[in-house]
Amino acid sequence: QRLDAPSFVDSVVKDFYSFSIGGVPIFEANHIPKIGAVDSGYGAIMSRRALGFLTSVGMSSAMERDESLRATELVTVSDYIAFELDDARGAPMRYEILAHGTAT
Repeated sequence: QRLDAPSFVDSVVKDFYSFSIGGVPIFEANHIPKIGAVDSGYGAIMSRRALGFLTSVGMSSAMERDESLRATELVTVSDYIAFELDDARGAPMRYEILAHGTAT
């Protein structure tokens, strides 16, 4: 199935839109892995047109009865990957990451 990539990518990333700076849309996600022992990690700045999305198995759903819960569950499965298409449309950004803690 061929999808209109720009509008499809827009529909996937719309939940991550936060604000715009100088007409540039800013998208945020909370998954920036920490680099080893230092308190920083790499994220990215990129155009939405730099993203590719490939689906090998479309979304499918089924009802499954779980007697131990005395309930019927809705199970949904999909297999996909999102990836960068063009290095010229993005760049890495290093962020300082603070591990929050509480004092006792």
